[in-house]
Amino acid sequence: MRQIKLFDLYPEQNLEKLNWYGDQLLKNKIFVANHLMSPNYYHGIWNDRENGRDFLFKLHAFVPVSYLLSLYEKTKKERYFYKAYELFEKWVNHHDQSTSITLHDHVIALRLFVLTKLLTTTMQVDTMKGDQVNRIITIMEDHCNRLLEQDVYSKRHNHGLDQDIALYMASFVLMYCLKSPNCQSFKKVAKKRIKLQLDYLIQDDGSYSEHAPKYAVIVYKRLQAFQLFLKDYTKDRRLERYVNQKLVKLHLYIRYMLQPDNKIPPISDSDSTEVDLKSLLNPSQLDKSSFFKKIILNTGFFSQKLDHNLLRTSRLQSDYFFENGNMVVSSNLRHRNFVPLKLWFYSSFNTRVHKHHDDLAFMLYYKDRPVFLDAGKYNYNYSDPYRILVQSGYGHNTVRVNNCDPILSRNDVKKSKLCDFAYDDTIMFSCGMHTLYDQVIHKRIMLFIKPATVLLIDEILSEETVSIEQIFNLTPTLDYNVRDHCITGVEKDNFIFQMTRLYMNTNATLNAYYGNKDPYIGWYSKRHNQIEPCNTFIFKSKGKHHKSIRSISFVKKDVKVELKQWNKNKITIEAKGNTFLIENDGTRHTLSINGRKLRHKHTLNKLLETPL
Repeated sequence: MRQIKLFDLYPEQNLEKLNWYGDQLLKNKIFVANHLMSPNYYHGIWNDRENGRDFLFKLHAFVPVSYLLSLYEKTKKERYFYKAYELFEKWVNHHDQSTSITLHDHVIALRLFVLTKLLTTTMQVDTMKGDQVNRIITIMEDHCNRLLEQDVYSKRHNHGLDQDIALYMASFVLMYCLKSPNCQSFKKVAKKRIKLQLDYLIQDDGSYSEHAPKYAVIVYKRLQAFQLFLKDYTKDRRLERYVNQKLVKLHLYIRYMLQPDNKIPPISDSDSTEVDLKSLLNPSQLDKSSFFKKIILNTGFFSQKLDHNLLRTSRLQSDYFFENGNMVVSSNLRHRNFVPLKLWFYSSFNTRVHKHHDDLAFMLYYKDRPVFLDAGKYNYNYSDPYRILVQSGYGHNTVRVNNCDPILSRNDVKKSKLCDFAYDDTIMFSCGMHTLYDQVIHKRIMLFIKPATVLLIDEILSEETVSIEQIFNLTPTLDYNVRDHCITGVEKDNFIFQMTRLYMNTNATLNAYYGNKDPYIGWYSKRHNQIEPCNTFIFKSKGKHHKSIRSISFVKKDVKVELKQWNKNKITIEAKGNTFLIENDGTRHTLSINGRKLRHKHTLNKLLETPL
């Protein structure tokens, strides 16, 4: 059999750490992750819920087996291989086949990845017998058949993509062992479904359909490894090229979404972990077109406009992604009054996967830290009060209505969207809206006036009088002075920013929270299972038609901003010696500066047009 080197599902670059993981496992301590306990092995461990869902998930996904196989591959020490096979045998003999974690849609796929690598490794070890090889093959075939079942397959989901890649790779390896027609049918189904998954998950503009940037990175790395597998071992050049095209587009989206410190922003089910761009990019395996070389090798600026709609501006710092509802704005590095700011404005409901109540929310980064925070994921224990908080509107810079979050169902998909975008060298503009509350429309406009001013314009329309909460989560690393609804952030008496109310047509009260537990408000999570207090300010008001404008400035003597008019269809604002006119015809919002209408892009759908 030709030796096939499969990628590590759970890669650990630090060999010293990997050796420690392996030593723990050799001592019968079941290590699955640094943040989880490592209990001694006992036969009931596969079904013991006392160890927690996260532990059981990783155990049944064969994380320990994967670490041991990786160690064997790196060190050629057979004790690691034999321990990996021993854990496989123990799983076969002692796990309960009917438990939800054993049959979990994603666990089946992840376990099949590791089983495939276990098979290719076992067949290279001289002391392993045919019966042992056949046992792995039998289990793999069972997993492949399960992934063909409609009630197991995860359509339009990152789990489903893993299922299809695992099915494709397993069928390819099994072909060497069985030459079975079943293997061909497995591969045919996987190949067809992979394209459907990628068409949904990675849009034409490169944006990732599920809401968490962390999962865009996870999918990218999985596709990167799969593309190398296709290139090195198969003759499927068409699929390889297609995967490559999606990689190029997704890479650009990831680059925009990263914080200035190259960490993933903790938006939705993401935590703030650093991305190694050098490992993320491999110029030898990706598209060689001139624009991609510039992304990899240059400073982020582009000398020419790019085709296939990946870029709408001539620089990498600012862009919008229609398909999944994101606007990302960075200060122009070439501006003579450069202020290091980055703004994320997001509103989309493409799927309930990783969905938080963060519609029309934003996150704002200044210098070396996020100042307006997103609460992150914390963990996946949905009954944990901190998990409930970070997923709720209180964990995001957004608006809640009637003291509750909207109840989300499949019927609400697409009822949240960034609809309008406009820009030039001095400004980025976006308007979004959602109708997730019954009989309520929320519109929010973000106006980024370079170099350092953000205008936040909210309009909430309702059939009945409703209570409104405008929520702002701020970094705990600053001190705050609050006066007349104006919040000033300072550090050691040095001015950092000021948020000022320019206009509000209803009376509001301001409540401040910091690490409160009754109710849980004023917390955020940067890393998995870690929670920290933050400063949360909530403006509370009531009305049928709420209108407000707030200015956020990071320059103490910034330009004066003044509202001139706000009637039914027009908002006129003067700032920086310019007149900004925002017009709306009910569904479309456009921006003009001094009578010059900016280039504009608009998208909407019937679910949003109908209530308007």
